[in-house]
Parts: sequence; C-alpha cells; structure tokens
Amino acid sequence: VVGAAFDEALFARAGATDLDAVVCDSTNATVAGHSVSESAVSDGLHEVVARSEGRVVVACFASNIARLASLVTVAERTGRYLGLLGRSLQTMYAAGRATGLLPHSERVVAPEHLGYLPREEVLAVATGSQGEQGAALQRLAAGAHPALELDSGDTLVLSARVIPGNE
Repeated sequence: VVGAAFDEALFARAGATDLDAVVCDSTNATVAGHSVSESAVSDGLHEVVARSEGRVVVACFASNIARLASLVTVAERTGRYLGLLGRSLQTMYAAGRATGLLPHSERVVAPEHLGYLPREEVLAVATGSQGEQGAALQRLAAGAHPALELDSGDTLVLSARVIPGNE
C-alpha cells in the first residue's frame, strides 16, 4: 500500500552471505505465522465501511501509515469524509504527506467538521486502540470528545492487536 514491495530475492541474497543477524522490530514477532497484507485489510475495511449506515470510527495505531493510506482510499471509495481524532494521528498524517507516502485527498477534513456532516458521510480514525486513558477513543466512549459524538447505529472498528502487557 505504501513504499516498495517486499523483495524476497534481496533477503535470499543476504542469507547467502556471512551475515550473522538481521535486527528488526515487531510487536508480533513471537506470534507464529504471518500477517495478511495491508491490501487485504484495506479490502475488509472497505466492505465494513460501505455497508455501515451511520458514522464509522476506526481505532488504530497512529504510526501505521499504511493503514492511514488504506483509510484515505476507503473514504474516497465510499464517499465519506475522513477526520483524524488525536494529535499523534494528525502528526503522523502530516509526516506521511511530507514524505510522499500519503496522497493528498479532498476527503480528509479537520476533525471539527465531523460533527455537522451527515452521519453516513463520516469516517473517523481515532487513537486509543489499546485503551489508553485520555486517547480519542476513550473520550468518544465517554461522550466527551469535542469534535464528535457517537450514536446508536454507528460502527466502531478496532484495527489493532493487543500489545502484550496491555490486556
């Protein structure tokens, strides 16, 4: 969805050398198997958003630029406006735009516009998928978010895995 595709041949060439280790980071490195591609996740998000009648809020990690790119595409394909709820999301979105990883979209609006848009045109992304106190998702759940209030019939998508220790 963003950046260059995985280069299997590059890793095979590296493995044929006297390389001792590759150091990388993943919160799910100890989980057996592999993750589905972001394009598969994007297709699933599109299906959920397209069939939802009210507002849709997706809670995810702010640092997941590929997920933000997917949600921009979903907003465009479903005719919804995308609002980013949380400073870290706004910071990461700006960084993604500045580096060319995220495209410009007229569908991305300031969060304060979400409250007066028709419910079926709202797609919000919220911080707090791990239940962090004070995050956008927690404030939405408490009815205390300044930009948006949820109603019966709205849809919440938790787009994250629990980080060990945050159960």
